Amino acid sequence: MEVYEPGQPRRLLHPGEQLRAPGVLRNPVPVEALYDPAAAQGVALRNLLQRQGYADLDAVRAETELSLVLRQLERRLHGLSAQEQQAIRGLPAERVSALGEVLVDFAAKTDLVDWLQANA
Repeated sequence: MEVYEPGQPRRLLHPGEQLRAPGVLRNPVPVEALYDPAAAQGVALRNLLQRQGYADLDAVRAETELSLVLRQLERRLHGLSAQEQQAIRGLPAERVSALGEVLVDFAAKTDLVDWLQANA
């Protein structure tokens, strides 16, 4: 691909390189996205996710898992305090996953409090 910029010599970009256009493109575009439909879809997906406030698909997965764990805890423990919700929201993604696995064993809120203190 030939790249022309005002006041700059012509540049050639090859597969594996990124097209950058500060002020025009928010993200660099792989040269392959200009001719490979799968690469173009990947770029489009990344841009759509970012418009919705997500860095990538892992961020979507983490938010979905957090939401599910909170709903399960609400139902299992008959509600959560704002402080408990905040503590859970502050957990790293891997701790939220771990909580999702053990919450089925919780019989009372004290089980959650104990788990949070041990895993914060």
